This record gives sequence, structure tokens and C-alpha cells, in this order.
Amino acid sequence: MTRLRELMNPWMLKDQTDRMAMDELAGRFWSVLEAWWRGLEDDRGTRAVLRRAKTPLAVFITPEFQRGPVALLTRNGIDLDHQDQERLALGLGVLAHVAPPVKDRTEGAPPHFAGLLKPEKGQESTRDPRMRKLLTLEDQESEALFLMLRRLAKYLEGKAPVGAAWRSLLRGACFWDEKTRRGWAMDYYVHREKPGK
Repeated sequence: MTRLRELMNPWMLKDQTDRMAMDELAGRFWSVLEAWWRGLEDDRGTRAVLRRAKTPLAVFITPEFQRGPVALLTRNGIDLDHQDQERLALGLGVLAHVAPPVKDRTEGAPPHFAGLLKPEKGQESTRDPRMRKLLTLEDQESEALFLMLRRLAKYLEGKAPVGAAWRSLLRGACFWDEKTRRGWAMDYYVHREKPGK
């Protein structure tokens, strides 16, 4: 079984040989998921099913998830265990609410999802409380995390190029821990204009 955390962060492996092998597998992992995600533009039925799912478990048990990304990953030599599939369901369920970027519109996009959520002038009153609430959630609160990330992702619908930030969204959703919360807080709050300027 391939471990999801290592696929998303192959640099974490200490052994050079293991890291090189995982780098190759991680490249396939990200390519398969990006192709699947972009394919949702043409497969509106699958996207609709995933968007209607109210919990990560509801995403996990759909045939669209099991026969879609899970089957594609398995065919590409990436066999995830049950727990990692559940984590992936949370992330891909949120990602279904974000339109894939147009390739030529990703220039200058922040590399991190939280950076995309920075409010424009006058939007602080809506986004800031939601971001603060998100940052208080614990990893084991997967249903609340799923709901909050979906709400925040809807702010981007058609408004901003996602670029490489979709990977940070997927990593954060799958592994929402203290390190992730700290990183998202830094990307969201640092270098913001002060209200009223």
C-alpha cells in the first residue's frame, strides 16, 4: 500500500532511494488527479454527485469516487489503504467545488490556496470570521472541515486562477494538523493590506 502523506510530500522520506522512487510515484499521483479534476468540466454528472455530498463519507461511498480517482490511481500503480482513501475523499469532495484553472490564466496566482482566499477591500467581514473558524478546527473534525473548506472554495468560483494552489488545498484537506493550520494562517494573514487603505 502506498501512503498518501508520502505521495503528497515525498521530500519527507529520509532514504534517498525511497525518496527518488516516491518522487516518480508522486508525479503520477498528481498527474492522475489533475487529469481527473479537469475531466469534471466535461463530466458534469460526476461533479454534481460530488458537490451534493454533504460529508466526506458521502463522497467516499459514491461510485463516482470509487470508480473514478480511486480506480485511476490503482491502475497507475498507486494503491491507497482505506484510511487514505477516506482522507482523499475529503479533499476531492472539496476540490469538486473549485473549477480547474485555465492554463494560461495561472500566471501570478498564489502558490497556496489560503493566499487565494485573501479578501479584497470590503470582504473582510465575511471571509475573516470563516477563516478564523477554519483555523480552530481539529483534524478529527472532518465533517466540519469539509463544510468550511467547501464554503471558502465557493469564494473562488470563476473569480481567481487556482494555479498550483489546488495541491495545497488537497494536502490541507487530507492532513489538517497544527502545521497545516499555521501555514494557512501565515498565507492568509501575512502581507495583507490594512482595512480602509
